[in-house]
Amino acid sequence: MTILTSRLLAGFSSLALLASIGLFASRPAHTAGGPVPVAVTNTISNRDTEGPARQPFVATIYPTILNGTSIGSDNGNPGGIQTFPVPVGKRLVVQTISMYRNSTLGANSTVQVYVNASVNGSYAAYGLPVVPNSGSYHPGIAQGLTFTADGGTNVLVNAFRNGSVGTESSTVTVAGYLVDVP
Repeated sequence: MTILTSRLLAGFSSLALLASIGLFASRPAHTAGGPVPVAVTNTISNRDTEGPARQPFVATIYPTILNGTSIGSDNGNPGGIQTFPVPVGKRLVVQTISMYRNSTLGANSTVQVYVNASVNGSYAAYGLPVVPNSGSYHPGIAQGLTFTADGGTNVLVNAFRNGSVGTESSTVTVAGYLVDVP
Protein backbone atom coordinates (compact mmCIF):
# COMPACT_ATOMS: atom_id res chain seq x y z
CA MET A 1 0.00 0.00 0.00
CA THR A 2 1.19 3.50 -0.67
CA ILE A 3 1.80 5.99 2.10
CA LEU A 4 -1.07 8.25 0.96
CA THR A 5 -3.56 5.36 0.89
CA SER A 6 -2.59 4.19 4.36
CA ARG A 7 -2.88 7.73 5.77
CA LEU A 8 -6.32 8.22 4.19
CA LEU A 9 -7.50 4.86 5.51
CA ALA A 10 -6.26 5.73 9.03
CA GLY A 11 -7.99 9.13 8.86
CA PHE A 12 -11.35 7.69 7.78
CA SER A 13 -11.11 4.97 10.42
CA SER A 14 -10.52 7.59 13.13
CA LEU A 15 -13.56 9.59 11.97
CA ALA A 16 -15.74 6.47 11.91
CA LEU A 17 -14.59 5.54 15.44
CA LEU A 18 -15.38 9.05 16.78
CA ALA A 19 -18.83 9.07 15.12
CA SER A 20 -19.79 5.69 16.57
CA ILE A 21 -18.63 6.72 20.08
CA GLY A 22 -20.72 9.87 19.80
CA LEU A 23 -23.82 7.91 18.78
CA PHE A 24 -23.66 5.29 21.50
CA ALA A 25 -22.35 7.47 24.32
CA SER A 26 -24.98 10.22 24.05
CA ARG A 27 -28.29 9.95 25.86
CA PRO A 28 -31.50 11.76 24.96
CA ALA A 29 -32.45 14.60 27.31
CA HIS A 30 -36.00 13.28 27.61
CA THR A 31 -36.08 9.56 28.48
CA ALA A 32 -39.73 9.18 29.49
CA GLY A 33 -40.84 8.64 25.89
CA GLY A 34 -43.65 10.46 24.13
CA PRO A 35 -43.77 14.10 23.05
CA VAL A 36 -41.14 16.51 24.26
CA PRO A 37 -42.59 19.77 25.69
CA VAL A 38 -41.30 22.91 23.95
CA ALA A 39 -41.60 26.48 25.26
CA VAL A 40 -41.78 29.13 22.51
CA THR A 41 -40.77 32.67 23.37
CA ASN A 42 -40.27 35.89 21.41
CA THR A 43 -42.79 35.14 18.65
CA ILE A 44 -43.07 37.49 15.70
CA SER A 45 -46.48 38.11 14.13
CA ASN A 46 -46.70 37.91 10.37
CA ARG A 47 -50.34 39.00 10.30
CA ASP A 48 -51.22 41.77 7.84
CA THR A 49 -52.47 44.42 10.25
CA GLU A 50 -53.71 46.80 7.54
CA GLY A 51 -55.09 44.33 4.97
CA PRO A 52 -58.22 43.26 6.83
CA ALA A 53 -59.16 46.91 7.35
CA ARG A 54 -58.94 47.81 3.66
CA GLN A 55 -62.24 48.78 2.07
CA PRO A 56 -62.12 48.99 -1.74
CA PHE A 57 -62.81 52.46 -3.12
CA VAL A 58 -63.43 53.86 -6.58
CA ALA A 59 -64.75 57.23 -7.73
CA THR A 60 -65.52 58.09 -11.33
CA ILE A 61 -65.72 61.69 -12.54
CA TYR A 62 -66.86 62.83 -15.99
CA PRO A 63 -65.32 66.22 -16.73
CA THR A 64 -66.61 67.98 -19.82
CA ILE A 65 -64.67 70.82 -21.39
CA LEU A 66 -67.19 72.97 -23.22
CA ASN A 67 -66.57 74.75 -26.52
CA GLY A 68 -64.74 78.01 -25.92
CA THR A 69 -63.13 76.90 -22.64
CA SER A 70 -60.01 75.05 -21.63
CA ILE A 71 -61.05 73.89 -18.13
CA GLY A 72 -63.24 70.89 -17.33
CA SER A 73 -66.75 71.42 -16.03
CA ASP A 74 -69.47 69.29 -14.57
CA ASN A 75 -71.94 71.60 -16.33
CA GLY A 76 -73.14 72.87 -12.92
CA ASN A 77 -69.82 74.21 -11.72
CA PRO A 78 -68.44 76.91 -14.01
CA GLY A 79 -64.96 76.66 -12.45
CA GLY A 80 -64.69 73.08 -13.66
CA ILE A 81 -63.64 71.61 -10.32
CA GLN A 82 -65.33 68.35 -9.43
CA THR A 83 -65.01 66.65 -6.07
CA PHE A 84 -65.82 63.53 -4.15
CA PRO A 85 -65.73 63.21 -0.35
CA VAL A 86 -63.47 61.08 1.82
CA PRO A 87 -65.62 59.84 4.72
CA VAL A 88 -64.90 61.14 8.21
CA GLY A 89 -62.91 58.61 10.26
CA LYS A 90 -61.33 57.11 7.13
CA ARG A 91 -58.19 57.69 5.11
CA LEU A 92 -58.26 57.22 1.35
CA VAL A 93 -55.19 55.51 -0.10
CA VAL A 94 -55.14 56.17 -3.85
CA GLN A 95 -53.30 53.60 -5.94
CA THR A 96 -54.38 54.36 -9.50
CA ILE A 97 -55.68 57.30 -11.49
CA SER A 98 -56.86 56.64 -15.02
CA MET A 99 -58.38 58.82 -17.69
CA TYR A 100 -59.67 58.30 -21.17
CA ARG A 101 -61.13 60.77 -23.61
CA ASN A 102 -64.69 59.87 -24.55
CA SER A 103 -64.76 62.26 -27.46
CA THR A 104 -61.89 64.10 -29.02
CA LEU A 105 -63.72 66.92 -30.68
CA GLY A 106 -61.21 69.53 -29.50
CA ALA A 107 -59.13 70.52 -32.51
CA ASN A 108 -55.66 68.98 -32.00
CA SER A 109 -55.81 69.60 -28.26
CA THR A 110 -54.15 67.65 -25.50
CA VAL A 111 -55.86 67.00 -22.16
CA GLN A 112 -54.32 66.67 -18.72
CA VAL A 113 -55.94 65.63 -15.45
CA TYR A 114 -54.99 66.77 -11.94
CA VAL A 115 -56.13 65.28 -8.66
CA ASN A 116 -55.77 67.43 -5.54
CA ALA A 117 -56.02 65.89 -2.08
CA SER A 118 -55.53 67.02 1.51
CA VAL A 119 -52.61 65.11 3.00
CA ASN A 120 -52.04 65.78 6.71
CA GLY A 121 -53.85 69.09 6.37
CA SER A 122 -52.01 70.38 3.26
CA TYR A 123 -53.21 70.08 -0.32
CA ALA A 124 -51.02 68.25 -2.81
CA ALA A 125 -51.58 68.00 -6.58
CA TYR A 126 -51.00 64.84 -8.60
CA GLY A 127 -51.02 65.18 -12.37
CA LEU A 128 -51.38 62.54 -15.04
CA PRO A 129 -49.22 62.84 -18.15
CA VAL A 130 -50.83 64.64 -21.08
CA VAL A 131 -53.18 62.61 -23.28
CA PRO A 132 -52.83 63.76 -26.90
CA ASN A 133 -55.54 63.82 -29.52
CA SER A 134 -54.38 60.71 -31.32
CA GLY A 135 -57.22 60.42 -33.77
CA SER A 136 -58.39 57.39 -31.83
CA TYR A 137 -61.85 57.53 -30.31
CA HIS A 138 -60.73 56.70 -26.76
CA PRO A 139 -57.09 57.64 -26.13
CA GLY A 140 -56.23 57.42 -22.47
CA ILE A 141 -53.67 56.87 -19.77
CA ALA A 142 -53.38 55.23 -16.36
CA GLN A 143 -50.91 56.06 -13.62
CA GLY A 144 -50.03 53.76 -10.75
CA LEU A 145 -49.06 55.79 -7.70
CA THR A 146 -49.69 55.92 -4.00
CA PHE A 147 -50.89 58.92 -2.02
CA THR A 148 -53.39 59.47 0.75
CA ALA A 149 -56.28 61.84 1.34
CA ASP A 150 -57.49 62.92 4.76
CA GLY A 151 -60.91 61.87 6.03
CA GLY A 152 -63.58 64.56 6.08
CA THR A 153 -62.10 66.37 3.06
CA ASN A 154 -62.94 66.47 -0.62
CA VAL A 155 -60.67 65.17 -3.37
CA LEU A 156 -60.69 67.55 -6.32
CA VAL A 157 -60.45 66.33 -9.92
CA ASN A 158 -60.07 68.56 -12.92
CA ALA A 159 -59.22 68.32 -16.62
CA PHE A 160 -57.44 70.97 -18.68
CA ARG A 161 -56.63 71.23 -22.36
CA ASN A 162 -54.33 73.40 -24.43
CA GLY A 163 -57.07 74.66 -26.73
CA SER A 164 -60.66 75.90 -26.52
CA VAL A 165 -62.31 74.66 -29.71
CA GLY A 166 -64.98 71.96 -29.59
CA THR A 167 -66.51 69.97 -26.76
CA GLU A 168 -64.33 67.46 -24.95
CA SER A 169 -65.58 64.83 -22.52
CA SER A 170 -63.45 62.44 -20.46
CA THR A 171 -63.81 59.75 -17.82
CA VAL A 172 -61.49 59.91 -14.81
CA THR A 173 -61.35 57.03 -12.33
CA VAL A 174 -59.62 57.26 -8.95
CA ALA A 175 -59.14 53.84 -7.33
CA GLY A 176 -57.67 52.60 -4.07
CA TYR A 177 -58.96 51.73 -0.63
CA LEU A 178 -60.19 53.28 2.59
CA VAL A 179 -58.76 52.47 6.03
CA ASP A 180 -60.18 53.35 9.44
CA VAL A 181 -58.38 56.13 11.29
CA PRO A 182 -58.62 56.15 15.08
